[in-house]
Amino acid sequence: MMKLEQFYSEDDWVAFSMLFKTTPTYRPEPAVLLALKAIFPDESLAYVIGGVLGDASLAWVEREIPDLDGLRPLDCRGDIERERRLKTMLMRMDL
Repeated sequence: MMKLEQFYSEDDWVAFSMLFKTTPTYRPEPAVLLALKAIFPDESLAYVIGGVLGDASLAWVEREIPDLDGLRPLDCRGDIERERRLKTMLMRMDL
């Protein structure tokens, strides 16, 4: 069985995450972004999670996510493979 992280592309992630950093429509609220930056050392994750999930971001990062094999997004911090899984999942979400 293939895991999401096997489909990860750094170039795709950089292009995708830049949308959330540079486009006001997708930019998360400042308070949400600040809280997410405190949680995720990779600030691109903070921008994307905040941009995709908005005010629900902080609750979402604490939930077990089936597409992450039951892990919480918080559980992906500090582990390269898990972070790639999270990033790939975020790129596949419908906006």
